[in-house]
Amino acid sequence: MPRRFPCTQFTLRRHAEVGYVVDLICGGLVIEPEVEAPPYSAQDFDLYRVPADGVILDDLTFDQLRLQRTTQTSFPS
Repeated sequence: MPRRFPCTQFTLRRHAEVGYVVDLICGGLVIEPEVEAPPYSAQDFDLYRVPADGVILDDLTFDQLRLQRTTQTSFPS
């Protein structure tokens, strides 16, 4: 099966009562990734450095976020 995500358009379907994502419907064109960031560490979770689901990061540019997520430390301490 060919890769379909990330793409230029998608729809998230959420559970009506709990709110978690139950489906991701892909549309538009597939976007080739620039870089793959490592997963968040246990320390990132312990120190609340992981953004909440659905949060909009309007205080960072894409370049700043990419730099933070691809260096040794996810976020500055």
